Amino acid sequence: LVEKDGKGSAYGVEMLVKGKIGKMEGWLEYTLAWNNRKFENINNNDWYYAKYDRRHDLGINLSYSAWREWKLNSTFVFTSGQPATLPIAYGEDINGNEIPFYNKRNNLRMPAYHRLDIAFTREFVSRKGRNSILSFGAYNAYHRINPFYIMLIEREVEENGQVVLQNRKYEAGTLFGIMPFISYTVKFE
Repeated sequence: LVEKDGKGSAYGVEMLVKGKIGKMEGWLEYTLAWNNRKFENINNNDWYYAKYDRRHDLGINLSYSAWREWKLNSTFVFTSGQPATLPIAYGEDINGNEIPFYNKRNNLRMPAYHRLDIAFTREFVSRKGRNSILSFGAYNAYHRINPFYIMLIEREVEENGQVVLQNRKYEAGTLFGIMPFISYTVKFE
């Protein structure tokens, strides 16, 4: 089912500060925003937080010219958790099939997302006269298990030949923890 002809609103404020002190330069950005939707046949025609509503979005980038052509770069990112819709209860239909009950659309927020990326970068001219960049480092350097999706975990046991639901819980899943990288870039001008 695709719902069309809805309403949306998005508003907020952004800030960016840049600076340089000696061998260190960087920037700080912050966004405070609201992103809402309203459709006649979704959420009883009431406003709800859109999937990509991120109340807080913070970024800090620092670059330090360490020695010769080498730079140490770091970037910290923090965003509010993404809205998600989960059932508030379960019931059964007349055939005994389980039915989830929802009170409203996007009724909870996943945990906040944050990570620190670190890189060492060297810009130089290659033997063939090309501008080149060598970088190595790690994304998510402190191995934060950032939530990417929510999954239902059910544990069932059998009692007297009947399957009985023992436990139901939701867990946030992730794709990656720390991810090292190395890259080599050649610029053709």
